[in-house]
Amino acid sequence: RQPWIVRGVMRTSEAVTPVPHLAAPFFTFTAVYLFLGVTVLFVLWRQVAGTLPGAVDGKVTHAH
Repeated sequence: RQPWIVRGVMRTSEAVTPVPHLAAPFFTFTAVYLFLGVTVLFVLWRQVAGTLPGAVDGKVTHAH
């Protein structure tokens, strides 16, 4: 909803305010969330690897 838009007087596309320099915050937030996601996956992987059968001191030994 845009309360400043009056039907038939002004189109919504005419009322949109341009947002310059939006790329820097967008890519910063993207990088932060990618880093956090990779960190979570790494921590989860370490926790699961530590609980597998044959794990010694958090390291998984594979028998071939």
